[in-house]
Amino acid sequence: MEGDKPVQLIVDFSSPNIRLMTNHVQFIDWMREIVELAGMHCHGAPIIGGWPWPGSTDTNALSGVAFLEESSLTIHTYPEKQYVHIDLFSCKTFDHKSLLDFITISFDAKDLNWLLLERGVDLKTGRIHPARVIDSNNMAS
Repeated sequence: MEGDKPVQLIVDFSSPNIRLMTNHVQFIDWMREIVELAGMHCHGAPIIGGWPWPGSTDTNALSGVAFLEESSLTIHTYPEKQYVHIDLFSCKTFDHKSLLDFITISFDAKDLNWLLLERGVDLKTGRIHPARVIDSNNMAS
C-alpha cells in the first residue's frame, strides 16, 4: 500500500462496554487515543452528542466525529443493542492491525467485522480509480 492513496477503515462490532459507549469523558479520551495511535492529529476537539437512534429511546447513545489534519474519524454507539460502528478515513496510511487490537481490547469487542479500503483517487497524480478492498477479516488468506 502506497502512502499517497487515501485509505478508509470501517469497523462494526458488538460490545458489552456500555460505560465507554455512554460516558462523555471516556468517549472523548478514547477518540483522542485512537487518533494518536494512528499517528494522526485532531484539528480541534472531537465533537460528540448523545441521542437515540431510530426506533430507540436510549438518549445515552453517543456519536462522535473528530476532524483530523489527515481526514476524519466517526463513531456511532448503540448501547441498547451493544453495538458500535467506526469509520476512520485518512489521506495517509496507518497500521490498521494495531488499531483493530486497540478497539478489541478497549471495547472488549466481539463479532468484529472490518475492512480496509483504498479510496478512489491517487493524491499524487489526481487520477481517479474505483475504491478497492485492501484487507478485511472476511478475505481468504
